[in-house]
Amino acid sequence: MSKEKGAKWEKVWARFALWLVKHCIMPKREVVRDLPREEDEVAVYVCNHSGAVGPLATAMYMDCKARSWMSYCVTDRKIAPNYIFHDFFFGRQYRCPAFARGLAKLVATLLIPLLETQNCVRVYRNDARIFKTFKESVDALRAGNNLVIFAESPKPHGKYVNTLYEGIADLGAFVWKVLKLKLNFYPVYIPPKERILRVGKPVQYNPDWSTDEARKELPKQIAERIEALGDLVKKHTPIPFLPKAYYRHYAAEFMECPEAYWQFVAQEYSK
Repeated sequence: MSKEKGAKWEKVWARFALWLVKHCIMPKREVVRDLPREEDEVAVYVCNHSGAVGPLATAMYMDCKARSWMSYCVTDRKIAPNYIFHDFFFGRQYRCPAFARGLAKLVATLLIPLLETQNCVRVYRNDARIFKTFKESVDALRAGNNLVIFAESPKPHGKYVNTLYEGIADLGAFVWKVLKLKLNFYPVYIPPKERILRVGKPVQYNPDWSTDEARKELPKQIAERIEALGDLVKKHTPIPFLPKAYYRHYAAEFMECPEAYWQFVAQEYSK
């Protein structure tokens, strides 16, 4: 297939996939806010995953103009199959992983054209290129876009959300340095089945915090507020961020060193 025909097929597939998700897979969800949204405000929305529900729901139904952060690995055509094999399928759990690797290649082929339509901010985690992520984030805020971030780490925190990565505080510091904006970080709880996106009261970045204080307080306060939002949703069974397969086959090596995990998956092949 020529590159031109391939690009045309990808556009057709992406349009169909978006229609399918919106009409058949992810029914409309209402954004329920503790505070009314200020029309001109730009902010960060920090969400739990609920499996794939969270990213799909925010892509479809946020009530404000927004761009999501997304790992660059999943749109890199060389790296994506290996990334998906480990980060989607947790391939170490299989005695014969060849089938899962083949399926990961298929998923990458189908997923990348869809993601490329979403205008996401690519995240270069534990990489010198993280500056590009922050710069593009500032450009997005300047253009009137909010940011949607799924910042859960492998470390458990509570019933509804894992411990959040400390690096989200660095975004607040960077935005303050460049824009002199005290960025609001809104906690968002996304239940797996209830057709809502529950948005709580924001945690504001405090430029008087030291780096260590910001990295401790901001993620902690946001996670606590996501937990409180989860308790407000009628009784339900939350979907954990990571399945048992991660803790059985990856946690011993990577739980305390997520930097090593991201280096491990950001390769064309790794076992």
